[in-house]
Amino acid sequence: MPRSRCGNTEVGGQRSEVPSSPRLRRASRGQRSRLRQGYAGQAGVGGRKAGVRNERHAFTFVLKRAKVFDVKISVVIPTLNEARAIGGVVRAVPKDRVQDIFVVDNGSTDDTAQQAELAGARVIHEPCRGYGSACLAGAKAARESDIIVFLDGDRSDDPRQLDVIAMPVVQDQADLVIGNRIGGVLEKGAMPLHGQWGNRLIVLLLRLLYGVRISDIGSFRAIKTSAFFGLKMEQMTYGWPVEMVVKAARQGLRIQSVPITYRKRIGTSKVTGTLKGTIMATYYMFLVPLRYLWKG
Repeated sequence: MPRSRCGNTEVGGQRSEVPSSPRLRRASRGQRSRLRQGYAGQAGVGGRKAGVRNERHAFTFVLKRAKVFDVKISVVIPTLNEARAIGGVVRAVPKDRVQDIFVVDNGSTDDTAQQAELAGARVIHEPCRGYGSACLAGAKAARESDIIVFLDGDRSDDPRQLDVIAMPVVQDQADLVIGNRIGGVLEKGAMPLHGQWGNRLIVLLLRLLYGVRISDIGSFRAIKTSAFFGLKMEQMTYGWPVEMVVKAARQGLRIQSVPITYRKRIGTSKVTGTLKGTIMATYYMFLVPLRYLWKG
């Protein structure tokens, strides 16, 4: 099992070019009109829940078609003591859509790694604590793919919605896609009220400072691999999710937000579930956009 080392928080000196866009364009060109017709026919039927479900069905045939053109999608799942949930999460990833599933164990004291391996994932051990550290370690392992999909390992993100998240990138309509939990189906108890309001404020700040028109800053996201390594991510803890959006906006990348279903997680959230996590996440989420604005 591969192991990463602490200390190198940037990827600037590494080769980051992945042969992605030609194949992505070929995969989408022949399917674009049919997708739009199917999507339009399903939109607005049965409310939000039906809308999210219908989006997934409308996108599925295009992802299957993309396999013909060898579009390589890797899934990265950062974890810390998620033994109760990770097996089910890994097994729910559509195996016919992805090349690899990387579970990054960020120093768990339970059997997260063993459960992930039993479920069929490739486990990476990242000793440097931090959400960003774990995500970066997984991304480095997935650098030969065309698209990287990030999602949490606590069951809150539903891997079966990978189609919805990845499709705008597969079609070369976006470089970064973020799942919109609040605008989709929010399961009761999935996100506390203070988490929802904090998220809305951060989204508003990003819109005012960078013109980013998204509705959420959630963890379930897809990004072109070449675009990701061009961001040279630095925030190795709570600031990782918003740093990705800020840097993508500054580089002129195409960012989209799509509605998803967000479920109640198994266990206690390490962010909104604790006072320390809430304070630290709030601090970094607001600090990072301002910091890069001052950098000019």
